[in-house]
Amino acid sequence: MLLKLKNNFSKNETNLNNNHLITKWFNKYSHNFFNNNCIDAKKRILLVGPPNVGKSTIFNKITKATAFVSNIDRVTVDNNYGILKKNKNFLVVDLPGLYNISHPIDEELIVNNELCCGKKSDKIVNVVGAQSIKRDLKLVIQSLETGKLSSIIINMIDAVNINNIKIDKLSKLLNNVEILPLQSNKKIDQHKIIERIIKCDAVNHKLINYGKEIEKIINDISKYIPNMTCSKRWYALMILEKNEFIIDAIKTKDKVCFQKIENILKNNAHQNFPMLIETKRAEFIEKIIKNCIVNLPNNGYIKISRRNNHKIDKYVYKKFIGVPLLILLMCMIYYASFGPYMGGGLQKLLNENLFQELIRKNLNSLFNNLNWNEWWQQFAIDGVLGGVFTLLSFIPPIFILFLMINIVQQIGIMSRISILLDSALEKFGLCGRDVINLITGFGCNVPSILATRSLNTKKEKIISIIVLPFICCSARTIFFAYISNKIFGENWGWLCIIIMLLASSIVTLLISQFFSNTLFKKTNPFFIVEVPNWTFPDILVAFKNVYFQIKNFIIEVASLILISNFLIWLFLHLGPNGPILNNKNLSLSFIGHFSKFINLIMFPLGGNSNYGWVKHDDGWKLTFTLISALPAKEIALTNMQLFFGDKLDGFFICYKNLPLIFSFLLIFMFYSPCISTMAVIIKEGGWKILGIHLLTSFFISYIIGLFAYWITFAFVH
Repeated sequence: MLLKLKNNFSKNETNLNNNHLITKWFNKYSHNFFNNNCIDAKKRILLVGPPNVGKSTIFNKITKATAFVSNIDRVTVDNNYGILKKNKNFLVVDLPGLYNISHPIDEELIVNNELCCGKKSDKIVNVVGAQSIKRDLKLVIQSLETGKLSSIIINMIDAVNINNIKIDKLSKLLNNVEILPLQSNKKIDQHKIIERIIKCDAVNHKLINYGKEIEKIINDISKYIPNMTCSKRWYALMILEKNEFIIDAIKTKDKVCFQKIENILKNNAHQNFPMLIETKRAEFIEKIIKNCIVNLPNNGYIKISRRNNHKIDKYVYKKFIGVPLLILLMCMIYYASFGPYMGGGLQKLLNENLFQELIRKNLNSLFNNLNWNEWWQQFAIDGVLGGVFTLLSFIPPIFILFLMINIVQQIGIMSRISILLDSALEKFGLCGRDVINLITGFGCNVPSILATRSLNTKKEKIISIIVLPFICCSARTIFFAYISNKIFGENWGWLCIIIMLLASSIVTLLISQFFSNTLFKKTNPFFIVEVPNWTFPDILVAFKNVYFQIKNFIIEVASLILISNFLIWLFLHLGPNGPILNNKNLSLSFIGHFSKFINLIMFPLGGNSNYGWVKHDDGWKLTFTLISALPAKEIALTNMQLFFGDKLDGFFICYKNLPLIFSFLLIFMFYSPCISTMAVIIKEGGWKILGIHLLTSFFISYIIGLFAYWITFAFVH
């Protein structure tokens, strides 16, 4: 494994008081959707391990749940829950990857919270990488000392020569813990693994003798540790290693006992316990490596094929190869998703042939046979079902988009691109890891903001939270795809989407640079990423991930569209003077009057011109489209169809409307995130960060829309 490290960084930079706030919201919120059986499970198994060793893949194999899988470190930033297959009595908790429990940052904090303050766990299963076993043994020792470790899974065992590992001797040195060699990307015997995990009990928690003096202090402290979820010896070691989270938890649990612990620490203040403990653990790890890992003649530990795995990297890391490769990759993804021969063609087929021709005509015939009047027919088809049909027609391109992003993230290219672009992003106040978050944001802004927990500095995290919602998500991409196909035709609409995505990326970087130069002038950048091996993607896992993403998309969006379409259509056809039966008089509705009033703030975009926002007959419709799309950007398209009806295509085809259209599209891209994204911004950064983002987004979108209108107006009129 390769590491890229820039500048010295001290974990003391992490504000531990703020970390405790994370624990509070972690207990309050959860983004994991699991059934009620999880709550009823009698026993809990914690899946612990470093980042990018296949922990989530194993979790998916042995449970009925689905955790996102990627060949990138620190993908899991929150707990995943799943019921163990064939045994509903066990709840498996997939914890975020970490290297060290002693000094918690965001990911380690979640693990500390689960070990110390969560529900009592019965077992810990530690997953380690076969190629990085020396590095991962430190976490194994810490897990064993909790008194909960029951088994160790050595994953990706096919990357090394297994004959060079003395499994039995390794198990004996680790208090006879059960060790399971495994390659998670291949077909595995799930039932055998589950059976062995259930069968194994936790081993003795006393592993290393830290010396007579330290052992005496550990025993003295253990006497005053209240009964908690893990062994008292582990809590004593965490106190000596100055784990502030554990110290605070014990202080809260029993202040009187903690006072006695503090007295013991004061009497031994001259000792550097963290260094002494670290030294003993390092000596023990060296003993394990010396006795259990051997290099046979002409047969090294790492397989030659894997040692040559990174030879392709010398080409990828060259800017003149890597950057064009990234651009080509993004073009291929979006052409496949929205181009005329794959996703775009399927979308057209569904929308025009199935929903419009077949279903809509049959519904009209049905309602005519039922003698429904025209108003009620419009209400049922346009107000209730029309928007749902339109959005469902975009499932094929969205499916292809999500599938290709999943595959790209599994093969290992993302970590390499993050290294390639790190120096360029540093100028904008970001680091290479933000490349992963930015590309994730093209699918949805919510997981990209959650992924900022893996960033190492406060500067990078805050700036990323502020700017990531400016990235064009799949919901906005659907909207742009529909409109660009109307304006430029099916053969060139996909290229317009890429240009809009590029525009959103440029604006995101410029805003990031502004905040970097104003809020965090003196903060040095820091970037560390683990570069994985190139791997073939697990197509089944990718399809499983996409299935759940599409399922959530349909459930959430369809229900939201039904409600919003119903309310908007109703108030669009009701006004102060009663029902409005003629679509030409929609401006007299309640929504029409409200939108015309709000539309006055758009006066600079066109002034007194008949093609400006205020004077144009349809300007108020665009304004209310922006307002109505605040809950979710997916409903913008269905709302426009309600407002424009049969005139929608004509509005976008008319070249004199281009200034209005382009300014509207750019404002729509930047003016505000959806409600879900706002909630995550509050959760990760707080109300102040949300306020900064909203003020920035409103200002930027208005200015960009203003320039876009008048520049286009100069060419068109």
